[in-house]
Amino acid sequence: MPPRIYLDVSTGHLSVATRNMLERFDASDRMSVGWPAMTIAAYPHGWFVTVPPFGVPDIAEQCKALPQDLYDVLCHAYKGGAELVRFDTDGEQIDLPTYEDS
Repeated sequence: MPPRIYLDVSTGHLSVATRNMLERFDASDRMSVGWPAMTIAAYPHGWFVTVPPFGVPDIAEQCKALPQDLYDVLCHAYKGGAELVRFDTDGEQIDLPTYEDS
């Protein structure tokens, strides 16, 4: 089995509004607002988020319901072959927008 790829990025790539959504939305909340089925797991320094298969037309359409900041990171991860994103307070800053903590 080939190794799995994950992307380790800073939580700074997520707006406060998106961070709050990740913290409070359960699976039924996410699906009710049109997000694709994906796993989100919080831990003390951020979240693990599975990368949706953007290549599947129906799922690519659902991904448009994601907040733009989250969409951008997940799309970047997908293009790089990652299956999981680890958003961490000490994670790497990549060439995508960052947001203030306010």
